Amino acid sequence: MENSKEKLQSFWLKQLQQDLPQYTLADQRSIINWLLENNHFLDIYQPVRVDKIMDYQTRLDYRYSLLKERYLGFNYIDSYDSLINRLQIVAIKFSSFLSIQYCHKFHKSMFRVVKKLLEEMITYDIYLNKRFKTITLENSEQHLREALTLTTIEEYCLHSVNNKPFFLYSLRQRLLQEPLTSSEHLINLRRLNETNNFSNLMEKITIFC
Repeated sequence: MENSKEKLQSFWLKQLQQDLPQYTLADQRSIINWLLENNHFLDIYQPVRVDKIMDYQTRLDYRYSLLKERYLGFNYIDSYDSLINRLQIVAIKFSSFLSIQYCHKFHKSMFRVVKKLLEEMITYDIYLNKRFKTITLENSEQHLREALTLTTIEEYCLHSVNNKPFFLYSLRQRLLQEPLTSSEHLINLRRLNETNNFSNLMEKITIFC
């Protein structure tokens, strides 16, 4: 009898053979390994609760949709710029959390700050660098490595922590240290009120971008 991990591997192999026939079997298996990485409960041979499997499958579907719709087959540099733009849009949606006041220079300044933050995360974040190393070791095809890397970054930045995308916490700290435009006082340096109601925002945003 197949365990939970083997069932998911079989399911995703069929899915990738249908969606991505241009990729080799080795590349398809690399994508599957990336999809299922860091999910230890799948190694358990005992039956797993159906609701837990369904919740996990939903997360895999989201991860795969990011890869397939935004990165596979797209230029790396263009995709990276698009990622920064999406994170910028998320920051605008959560501007009250960041204590940002809008002005005509907002978009250009935010793009610069988000790009710098992302570069630091790519360089220093322990979790991301562990994932990057695995992707590099397991994938010989350059475009696939780049696509998996960018998808990993986006998923990591947007995963929810207390109903807010994870990267916003780091972005808020950076904005407190480096306002978008100091002369225009775009950033209010008052102590941020954690009791603001973000649940209404989350209800309006099915996915963050």
